[in-house]
Amino acid sequence: MDPSTLRVQLTFTNDTATAQAFATLDPMCFVHRLRIFMAGTLVEDVMYANRVNELMRAMCPPGCNSNDGIEGFGVQSPSYTSGVVTGEYFELLPGNSITVSLRLNRVSGLLSCGKDFPLRFAPITLELELAEGAICMITNNGQNSEYTITSACCRHDFITLDSSLESEFVSKLLSNKQLLLAFNSFNVLYQTLGTSNDTTISVQRAFTRLNKLFCFFAVDASAPVDTFLFPTVHSPGWHHDRKSYKWQVSLGSRNFPERRVETVDEMYAMLSAAAGRDQTGQIRPWTISGEQFMGNRHILGCNFMRTPSFGSGVSTRAGDVIRLALYDRNPEYQAAWLVLQSDVMISITESGVQVMD
Repeated sequence: MDPSTLRVQLTFTNDTATAQAFATLDPMCFVHRLRIFMAGTLVEDVMYANRVNELMRAMCPPGCNSNDGIEGFGVQSPSYTSGVVTGEYFELLPGNSITVSLRLNRVSGLLSCGKDFPLRFAPITLELELAEGAICMITNNGQNSEYTITSACCRHDFITLDSSLESEFVSKLLSNKQLLLAFNSFNVLYQTLGTSNDTTISVQRAFTRLNKLFCFFAVDASAPVDTFLFPTVHSPGWHHDRKSYKWQVSLGSRNFPERRVETVDEMYAMLSAAAGRDQTGQIRPWTISGEQFMGNRHILGCNFMRTPSFGSGVSTRAGDVIRLALYDRNPEYQAAWLVLQSDVMISITESGVQVMD
């Protein structure tokens, strides 16, 4: 199976007596949690998949999101490629239906690893947990959103091997050989912040290789999934003098960076490094403008990778606690999501699948 072609197709029907609009163009806004099993073994578990999906969409190069409305809810204007949501959102009338396709590869490292899967030895099971409709759909009169999902199906491409090549492949796996797949996976932590201007988010998790850390903020957990607020206390007029909150990440006794980040330009540069590089080694452009970065498209990013290659992150196997210290933040923003990207490797053999993270 070619995982890059995988789509989960769903049909939404409006069960209310009024028209409903969708909160985002991407139907992934309905997926709260994604779990992927291979041969009965859980290999990937992504909480808050809808918010992680919007996070990755924001950090995509310009043009990557321009056709999202075709598979999702509506048609967007070219200006949306710069991160401004100005598209024509699809409005679903009472009793009407729309069929959309979920693209899971933005939140699943397994499905975006670039390798084909031998379903004969490692059949795949997808488990989707849906989010509350209130953060996904908007009614004109403020009524609760009610909808029905039907006609769920998966669409993907199969690659058929000729008989001799297939026999050789099967014989290798049957002779105690293994097929290794390496990919990046997301671990997401939600935390309610206190009322203090200074706070710390802590998590203890043993990673063989931790690559990147992202964090974004909202007023509370009910905020739309594409909300990434700039948590500064300097308002109004903060964007004129570019005053900002401050942050620093620590892993045990190590600090990233060595001095805490205190200015907007530093934060933008740190996120640029964490967003990744293209095949030439240059930092990729993205869809967040400077004005949006200091407004409702703010993402905190920290890169731990020494090189862009697999296995170049930092290890937390020694029991190091991951801490994100925030200073001079706006206490009105009570919700924070911490996204940790790490290396994962799975081994596929004749007897099953084993996860090595």
